[in-house]
Amino acid sequence: MSTRKKGVQSVSKPRYIWWGYVKALIRVCGNVKNPKHKYVTDDISAAYARMYDSLDEPKKQLCQMVLVKRTHTIVGAALQLHISEATARRWHWEVITKMAHEMKLNFESH
Repeated sequence: MSTRKKGVQSVSKPRYIWWGYVKALIRVCGNVKNPKHKYVTDDISAAYARMYDSLDEPKKQLCQMVLVKRTHTIVGAALQLHISEATARRWHWEVITKMAHEMKLNFESH
């Protein structure tokens, strides 16, 4: 049984083709011990450094827990950082889109 009302369209965030790619780059750039780190170009490393340096400390912690080390889910990181799940999801989205902006990726959804 669907809970959506008839004739009402839901609005969702756009899907970007580069989303998974950027998440993988953040994971690799944030961990120099990752064997794939040797394939990262200087431009991508510089974009990651600019993105990471622009974050405040709680967002850096979320980035490390969820994207780089993958020790926490978004919900688990929210509990650890004493923030709401919605805030954690928003910060997660902000970190990934900041990296995409630094890489000058296209923000047109498909």
